[in-house]
Amino acid sequence: MTLNTCPRLGWLPALTGIFLACGCLVAYIIAVLRGDVTPYMPFISEAGTDPPQSGIFSIFLFCSGCLGLITMTIRYVSVTKLNKNHIRKIQVANCTSFFCGIVAIGGMIVVAVYPMSSLKLAHDIGAYALFFVGMTYAFLQTLVSYFLYPNDNGLAICRIRLTFATLCLVSLIINILSLLCFIDLNQVSVMIFYPISSAEFDSGNYSHTKRLKHPGEKGFVGLVISSAAEWTMAFNFIFYFFTYIQEFQKITLQCVIYSLDHHFDESSNNQTDENRPLLFKQV
Repeated sequence: MTLNTCPRLGWLPALTGIFLACGCLVAYIIAVLRGDVTPYMPFISEAGTDPPQSGIFSIFLFCSGCLGLITMTIRYVSVTKLNKNHIRKIQVANCTSFFCGIVAIGGMIVVAVYPMSSLKLAHDIGAYALFFVGMTYAFLQTLVSYFLYPNDNGLAICRIRLTFATLCLVSLIINILSLLCFIDLNQVSVMIFYPISSAEFDSGNYSHTKRLKHPGEKGFVGLVISSAAEWTMAFNFIFYFFTYIQEFQKITLQCVIYSLDHHFDESSNNQTDENRPLLFKQV
């Protein structure tokens, strides 16, 4: 028996991005309304660290992670099918990117399970895996797109994906620089920016935490630059997944079910036909 699961799969990458965006924005809105953070660009995880928004944030991230993993799997299978001549460089880039995608999704799940307020070390490890390895996935799949040009996709989509991947890299660099160092052009000196910003904030002896920062307070600018880069990077990932929508609209999955025997309680010596799919096939 053959079941048509979905005639077009463009909704998969679309929902992946939508769930991730909703998780970030809904958590931010609730956190601001409850007074858990100020509206001055808190870190994404700061907005989603306290209940009830922490639960909503985790649910959206988990759903986005599951949909993202399915999207990456279908992309991997699709590229494998398009690579009819078994070109080595396409196989290596596609397999490596798929592995990176699995690691990045695993990082997203860790971030969803461990908010900043529960186990910060696990949360940070998951966030690093999501951003660093996720960016690697984006560049590798961009490379795959260039390898498939001009037979299987156009040059425009290659450039669009390269743009979003590059913006992710730029945002990550800004985030790192804002955490590590800052060049003061007036004094021509290099300073540790985030630790100094954090230390400056602490030196103010404020009665509130950093996520309740306000303009004019010590370290405010450094914290805002770092968090703004994090938000930019997250939405560049979302837009990158949106580039899959058009090609996924041309993909159909069929679920093929075979019965190996006429009785489920009896053992069977029947061997499956290796030439026919056991679970699903791509059309």
